[in-house]
Amino acid sequence: MPTRRLTIPGRFDQIEAACDFVEVGAMDAGFDEPTSYACQLAVAEACENIVKHGYGTGRPGEIRVEVVSSHGQLTIRLEDTGPPFNAARRPRQPA
Repeated sequence: MPTRRLTIPGRFDQIEAACDFVEVGAMDAGFDEPTSYACQLAVAEACENIVKHGYGTGRPGEIRVEVVSSHGQLTIRLEDTGPPFNAARRPRQPA
């Protein structure tokens, strides 16, 4: 299983590079275009959250993208150095 790694600056203008990187992994896994696009969309949304909530205060940082592909399987791992986020500790919005 080939493993590829990419590190990008944690900025909105760099997210496309992460998506292009994932697209190559999806092709290696033999995914069709809609499935590949779904993977890219998920990575774009996750990276946007990292940039907005982790680095949005002007704090510089990077996003590390790891892609492991084999026939019919794709594992994507994103790592950043932004502050941790725990959804369970987020205050509830009034109804």
